[in-house]
Amino acid sequence: MDTKAIDQIQKMPEDVARSYAISIVEKRNARTINQKTAKNRVIYDLQVAPNKNEIVRIMYNQLLASEGLRTTGSAWGKHYDNI
Repeated sequence: MDTKAIDQIQKMPEDVARSYAISIVEKRNARTINQKTAKNRVIYDLQVAPNKNEIVRIMYNQLLASEGLRTTGSAWGKHYDNI
């Protein structure tokens, strides 16, 4: 995932953006139980996100975390500890 994918999500209607974001997350290879749990948690949060801005926020935070730029001790980091 990169910033281009997030830009595409911002331009899509909400239902299409939600399914596109979920498809991106589902492509990730989760090897351990903790990684599978975190992946399922992200998918669930995308499914129940109230609006497109929340979907974009989740995906952006995932991008930052995957690049090692997550904020240590943040609520997001604690919720998705194994991403």
